[in-house]
Amino acid sequence: CAPHASAKAVATVRENMALVTPGGYAQAAWMLANDDLMGHLRNAPRPLAVLCGDLDRTTPPEACERIARDSGAPFVLLSGVAHACYIEDAAQFNSALSGVLHEGALHG
Repeated sequence: CAPHASAKAVATVRENMALVTPGGYAQAAWMLANDDLMGHLRNAPRPLAVLCGDLDRTTPPEACERIARDSGAPFVLLSGVAHACYIEDAAQFNSALSGVLHEGALHG
């Protein structure tokens, strides 16, 4: 979470992280290290977008912007939030997502 995230947001992230099992974590880590994620994104159905918090240190904005560019998707930088942007500021996240879906419907 961002340094100024609410106590409720931090608690929600902690509760969700406590549900992660060692096997599930190992599977996710293997997938991130070994799968062709860009191949999946390039062929993903549209609308597609990459949303990222400007304070995200797990998936930094520069890397997310590169992924968006390489997959042909729009990049949306969310202000004042980190990796758990959808929890830290659900209204901003949902507004950005709605905008992407609306644009996709107009151009799809």
